[in-house]
Amino acid sequence: KVKLLQILGNLISNAIKFTPEGGSVSISLSLEEKNYINSLRAKISDTGTGITPKQIEEILNGESQTTKGTSGELGYGFGLPLVKHLIDGLGGSLKINSELGKYSIFEVIIPV
Repeated sequence: KVKLLQILGNLISNAIKFTPEGGSVSISLSLEEKNYINSLRAKISDTGTGITPKQIEEILNGESQTTKGTSGELGYGFGLPLVKHLIDGLGGSLKINSELGKYSIFEVIIPV
């Protein structure tokens, strides 16, 4: 429960931090069954600043650096690498889709 709250809290916080005023943040959670395996699927989408393919690669490799939010907020530099580490530790997966200046979508799947 604590790890799930850390994962979702960080991703939602980032979506808010990197979405300018007038933009939107969407969150969906669902429980799914596939081949007798139950999974929790969380999808966090925003219409924010987006991220580059290089940044996505760094996040998925646990190597991302902190950046400023739309109002100049600074992160701590370990948020997304920690999220990736927690997801991996739970046997889950992280998918990221983004277009710079338009949107980001983070999709987390964790077996339950």
